[in-house]
Amino acid sequence: MKKGLSFICLLLSFVSPVLAQKQATWIWYPGDFEIWLGNNMQNRRTERTIFLPPFWKLDSHYNLIDFHKDFDLTQAEAVNYLPLNSSSQRKRWKL
Repeated sequence: MKKGLSFICLLLSFVSPVLAQKQATWIWYPGDFEIWLGNNMQNRRTERTIFLPPFWKLDSHYNLIDFHKDFDLTQAEAVNYLPLNSSSQRKRWKL
């Protein structure tokens, strides 16, 4: 009995990834998809081949995930800049 049960568990562990969904899907809150779809359609407005942005408030879907990374620098970093005074320097840097 134990061998049969362990065989079934082993078989299910190999079969379940095959039966799993091939592509990840986004889980929306109720109404979020409609807001997202409406924003996409309203941002496509053109009149006489000119983009016409909406002049009204656009709602946003509920953002559940916040991607960020916190880190500590071991040593302070400085940002340097190069002043481009002459046209030869601008040409060299293609500005």
